[in-house]
Amino acid sequence: MKNTLAQLLTYVYVLLGLSLLWIGVQFILSPQQAEQDFGITFFDNGDYAFQTIKGIRDIFSGLLILTFTWLNWRKPLVVVLAGGILITLTDAWVVYEQAGRPVYSLLPHLLVSGICGIASVFEWLFNRNQAIQRQVPVWQVIRTRLGETFWLRKTSNETQGEYVEVDIELAPHPHHRPLHHHPRQSEYFQVLEGTLHMQVGGEVKTLHKGDEITILPGTPHYYWNNKQEKVLIKTKLYPVLNFEKFLLTLSSLETQVPTDAQGIPVNKLIAAQLVYRFRNIMVPSLIPTPVRLFLLPVISFAGKLAGFRLPALTLLLMLLLNGLSGSFAQGRFSRHELSVNGFRNPSIGLEYRYRFVSVHAGYYVTNFESNTTTRFYKTGATLWFLPVGKRQNPSSFYTQLSYLRGLNREYKSVNASSIDVGFRWMVWRGLNVRLGVLALFAKGKDVQINPTPGIGYAIFF
Repeated sequence: MKNTLAQLLTYVYVLLGLSLLWIGVQFILSPQQAEQDFGITFFDNGDYAFQTIKGIRDIFSGLLILTFTWLNWRKPLVVVLAGGILITLTDAWVVYEQAGRPVYSLLPHLLVSGICGIASVFEWLFNRNQAIQRQVPVWQVIRTRLGETFWLRKTSNETQGEYVEVDIELAPHPHHRPLHHHPRQSEYFQVLEGTLHMQVGGEVKTLHKGDEITILPGTPHYYWNNKQEKVLIKTKLYPVLNFEKFLLTLSSLETQVPTDAQGIPVNKLIAAQLVYRFRNIMVPSLIPTPVRLFLLPVISFAGKLAGFRLPALTLLLMLLLNGLSGSFAQGRFSRHELSVNGFRNPSIGLEYRYRFVSVHAGYYVTNFESNTTTRFYKTGATLWFLPVGKRQNPSSFYTQLSYLRGLNREYKSVNASSIDVGFRWMVWRGLNVRLGVLALFAKGKDVQINPTPGIGYAIFF
C-alpha cells in the first residue's frame, strides 16, 4: 500500500512540475492570455516585466519539483510543497480581489493548494524516520565501509547489563574512526590476531597478538590497521548502556546517508543528532565542550523537525558550530570562478569569486508592486560558506551585501543597500540555480523584502 501510494505521488509531482513549466512558458510568450487564464485583468501598458517574473518563478518551481522527484529527494519535496500551499493560496486571494471575477475562477488555485497540502503530509508521514532506524532487530554480524566487521559474542541480556563483548575484525584500510572518548564506559581490548595501532591520549601504542589494554572513561583514543593483513581484536565495554543500539544505528546510517572517510554523516544535522542521541556512549573529541552541552541539543532538535535538512532558522547555529569545531571547510571551494548570472540573483551580470569571497556587478530588475517594475544597478560582495556534498565544486550557502543605484520610478537616482542570504545549487558542471531572499534599504523608503531566484553558469579555474 505504501509503495503504491508513493508511486502515485511521484506521478502527481511529475504532472505538477510539467504543468508549472507550461504555465511559466505561457506567461513569458503570451502574457495577455496567461493573465486571463490565471484569473486577473490584463493591463497592456507595454511593460511585461511582471508577467516575465511570474513565468520565471513558475518555470523555476517546476524544474525544482521535477529535479527533486527525479533524484528521489522526498524530504526537500515536503518543503517545496509546503511553500506551494502558501503561494497558491496567495494567488487565489489575488484573483478573489479582482472585481467581477466568478467564484469558480478560484477553484484551480485552491485545487493545487489542496494537492500540495495532501502530498506534503503523506511525504512527511512516510519519510520522517528514514535517516535513523529506531527499532533494533535481532543481529549478530555488522559490517561497515571502513572495513570493520563486528561479531556480537555476549549481549547485554546475557550479562545482565554488566558488559557487552564484541569481536572486531579490521581489514587493511587507510581511514579510521575519529578521535573520541566514552564518557561513562571503560573499554577493554585484547589483540587476537595481527598488529593493532592505537592512540591513547597523546601517546601512540602498537599492540601485538596477546597484548591487552583498558581505556578508562573520558580518555580520547582511536585505533587503526595500516598493515596488509587483517587484525582481530576482542573488546568489552562496561557498563553496556545502549551501546548495542548505537552500533546498529551507526552501521545502518552508512547504508542510508552519505558519509565521509571516517564514517561520519556528511549532513551535519544528521551527525549532530547521532552524537546527541548517543552522547552517553561516544563523544568525538574535536567537538568543544560548550558546543556539545549547549548548541548540540538545539541543532539535533532542529534536524529532527526538518527531516535532517538544513532549515533557514538553524543556519546561524550551524555556522557557529562549524566555526567552533574547525570544520568550516573553506578549502573545498575552487581557487577562482567566473560566473555569468541571470535574473535577480545577484543580478543580470558577471561575478568573480576568489576562494570563498566574490564580487558582482550587473542590472537588477524587480517588482515591489503588481504591474510595476523597478530597476537598479547593483554591485557588491558575497561570502560563501557551508559547502554541501562531495563534488569538486560543491553547492553552498551564501550571504551578500550590495550597493544599488535606482534607475526609475520612486527609486530613480536613489542610493540603496541590500542584504541577501540563500543557497546556490550546482546542478550540472557549471550550471547552477540560486534561491534566496533580499532586504533592501533606502533613506526615506520602507524596507522591501524580495525573493531572489537566479540561474547562472560558472567557469572554475
